[in-house]
Amino acid sequence: MNFESNIFKRLIPDYDRLLSYGFILNGKKYEYVTKIIDGDFEVCIVVFDGKVSGKIYDLDINEEYTNFRVDGQNGVFVNRVREEYTNILIDIASKCFIKRPFISEQANRICNLMLDKYGDEPIFKFDGYPGFGIFENNGKWYALIMNLEKVKLDGKSKDEIEIINLKLDKNKINSLLKKKGFYKAYHMNKINWISVILDDTIDDDILMELIDESRSYTVISKQSKNEWVIPANPKYFDLERAFLENKVITWHRGANIQANDIIYIYMAKPYSAIIYKCVVLETNVYGESDLMNMKLIETYSPLKFPMEKLRKFGLTSIRGARHIPEALSKEMNL
Repeated sequence: MNFESNIFKRLIPDYDRLLSYGFILNGKKYEYVTKIIDGDFEVCIVVFDGKVSGKIYDLDINEEYTNFRVDGQNGVFVNRVREEYTNILIDIASKCFIKRPFISEQANRICNLMLDKYGDEPIFKFDGYPGFGIFENNGKWYALIMNLEKVKLDGKSKDEIEIINLKLDKNKINSLLKKKGFYKAYHMNKINWISVILDDTIDDDILMELIDESRSYTVISKQSKNEWVIPANPKYFDLERAFLENKVITWHRGANIQANDIIYIYMAKPYSAIIYKCVVLETNVYGESDLMNMKLIETYSPLKFPMEKLRKFGLTSIRGARHIPEALSKEMNL
């Protein structure tokens, strides 16, 4: 039985509180010693690198007592040891540790990033699943962080993990499922949702891009048209020349882009800026659902909307079609 893991898995230590409680700093370890069972047994608790471990010693024979960790041991005495040991852990947890919403470092980082960017906090609605945190916008889910055994995703490992479920374009889902760290959505529609493991396999920046897209499906736009930013790389295609030859060009159609939507084109290095503004004339060009025709309506200097400025509006990187933040839209349409 791993009492420590169950009690402390969503907690982080407050080291000043540990010292006030009676822990002693020994090198890099915080150690606490107390007696149980009328002083006949000694409990040693260690906090090291944020993790809690503990041992019990029978003072009469000066040996470690381990029966309390054996599932099959259910006698009156061993249950008393378990109860007294558990009460010590619970008391330390309540007085010396800070509660976090999730278990893994990445899940908690992502939670903080979502709070900073959107002001959204997790909602825990399921009494039987205290680690399942829902993120909503306008009453609609756009992310769900949950803990589960990894075997439910890969059929192999029984390790406990955390994942985040996100709603994405189905074509993007099919592409991501070929990459490490992405799985068919657990307990959600597998066509429109995907599960992403939160163990640092996927960088935070990439995760936030995907979260942006998922949240965009919940946004009630106040803009007259849907506005998107899409990337283009001048190393592979000369857009400047293409627009000089024809104001209307055929381009790959990103997720949910429709006729009359506004497209801003972000040009990669050496520009690293939004250069073009277009309007979508039609989709399903040549009978292909992933093609669209768009018409150039404005060209910007690279100095007007460089990446440095876009970051201030929440556009940290542009690898696919993304909604333009409303504040940036107002800036671009002054």
